[in-house]
Amino acid sequence: HGAGVFRRALDEKFDLARWAAAQLRLIPGIEVLAEPQLSLVAFRLFGRDADLDAANELNGRLLDRINARKRVFLTATTIDGRFTLRICVLSFRTHEDRMREGLSDIRDAVADVTA
Repeated sequence: HGAGVFRRALDEKFDLARWAAAQLRLIPGIEVLAEPQLSLVAFRLFGRDADLDAANELNGRLLDRINARKRVFLTATTIDGRFTLRICVLSFRTHEDRMREGLSDIRDAVADVTA
């Protein structure tokens, strides 16, 4: 216990958030909205058309598909009217293996909703 242990754990979560942002950028159609400053990564899937409502609905379905797998749980918010998915790395049980599972679920869900 102590500040050093806490600092190392927090650094790991920050590193995992940056890793997730880099991995998300490799998925066709995914936009990372900003480089993570803490342990939060905000992203969305580009829709095939420019209609905001359709893009928001697409991202809502993406979130539902990811969470339906029940291996990770992502949240969402709205930024400037755009439905946005969020990865927040906080749990002491979240390590690289869990993040890899989550990214796998995101890739599979993107393939499902864009098929």
